[in-house]
Amino acid sequence: MLAGHLLTIEGGDGSGKTEQVKFLENRLVNLGGKVHVWDFPQYDSGSFGARVAGRMLAGKFGPLMEIPTYLAALPFVFDRLSVRDEMIQFMREGGARISGWGGDNR
Repeated sequence: MLAGHLLTIEGGDGSGKTEQVKFLENRLVNLGGKVHVWDFPQYDSGSFGARVAGRMLAGKFGPLMEIPTYLAALPFVFDRLSVRDEMIQFMREGGARISGWGGDNR
């Protein structure tokens, strides 16, 4: 049984996700919560997101609109899957994970 929570903020580039994540993180910490922020795709970690999703979004595999939808979704699925166990353990310990999703994550 999970004691914690997974909160996801999604939106397009420039929609204010980063600011909302910061506000939420500060509020939860000030309330004494155990918080971890995770941004996806994980461009900075050398993860699958950085290696594949970043290159795909940059057009290295052809025009994005020409990549089949299911194929285009796979790098993002594997990026999140790579931290699944860590996320579950954190939530079992009562923590709240804030997951940012979109193009302007911090």
